Amino acid sequence: MFPALFIIGVTVTPINASITAIMQSSVDNALLGRVSSALGASIQTSNLLSMFLAGAIAAAVGTRHVFIISGIIVVLAGIAAAQIFRGYTPD
Repeated sequence: MFPALFIIGVTVTPINASITAIMQSSVDNALLGRVSSALGASIQTSNLLSMFLAGAIAAAVGTRHVFIISGIIVVLAGIAAAQIFRGYTPD
């Protein structure tokens, strides 16, 4: 279990740092606090909703199926992101 958690931590930390850096460089300083608060609130809300939905789905179909469904969603999201950002070049 520890190696999996370590890998998750190693991958999530740079993503969070990147999101923060992009937000700080693209938002006006006068609005930075509000945008940061809104981002934090949306992340926390997403965390709560995902835990609730995972629990409800696990109660209905079983824990194993929740992991299978989650894996499928992640793969589909990756494919969609690759299609959306194909050829994207930042200004």
